[in-house]
Amino acid sequence: MALWHFRLRIPWARKVMASRASMICSELCDFAYEAAGVHLFTDGRAPGDVTPADLAALIGA
Repeated sequence: MALWHFRLRIPWARKVMASRASMICSELCDFAYEAAGVHLFTDGRAPGDVTPADLAALIGA
């Protein structure tokens, strides 16, 4: 969610970010790796705070 990514901490945004009911592709990839025990990001970000650009930077694309 853009609000969370840009550090706009609105109370209802935290609930939406914590929900796994709706995810974009990069969130799903991060979730799948986490479920397999692989932590892609160690920078303390909130679960679900992953963008396609974050994944691209991680693989060096």
